[in-house]
Amino acid sequence: MAAARFNVADNTNLVVNAGPYFACGIAGKTKFDLGNDTERKVDTFGDDALKRFDAGLGVGVALEFGRIIAGLMVNLVWLMWKKLVILKT
Repeated sequence: MAAARFNVADNTNLVVNAGPYFACGIAGKTKFDLGNDTERKVDTFGDDALKRFDAGLGVGVALEFGRIIAGLMVNLVWLMWKKLVILKT
């Protein structure tokens, strides 16, 4: 990801970033509470669950106050089944 930093005041910067990303889900279990003291655990990644790989474009903006950074990042995810989804992180 590429970023540009702009000095807006003494000890304060505006940071804008954008670029591609690739993600791989390694492991995970999802637990469902079905009521009546019944639970079901399934693999998070698999044929009937989330896709293991995804890729997309990430964009963000942040303010740096000395050593403190506050910002917002948005991922435009191009999932392997070619459906565009916006996830805020």
